[in-house]
Amino acid sequence: MLIEFLKDEKEEAKMKFPNENAIFANALKDELWSTKGVEIVTLDKRHPLVGNPELVVHGKEPRKLIKTAAQNLKKNVEEFEKAILKEI
Repeated sequence: MLIEFLKDEKEEAKMKFPNENAIFANALKDELWSTKGVEIVTLDKRHPLVGNPELVVHGKEPRKLIKTAAQNLKKNVEEFEKAILKEI
């Protein structure tokens, strides 16, 4: 998966997900909302056939916030996987 940072400032970061649909970007957005220190998160999905999802994060040290959210998302997916495999 390719991720491009379009903007990387002290309190704002903007990421683009080229050649991807909005599934991962949307999951990351949802996790960012529950990450302490995040002030604003927006996701521009546009039409699925046109453009690429762009995620904007506002808060102190947005790269650190994104990293924390990604780690939490990974942990949640692993827990979900264990629960599913247990039931199958």
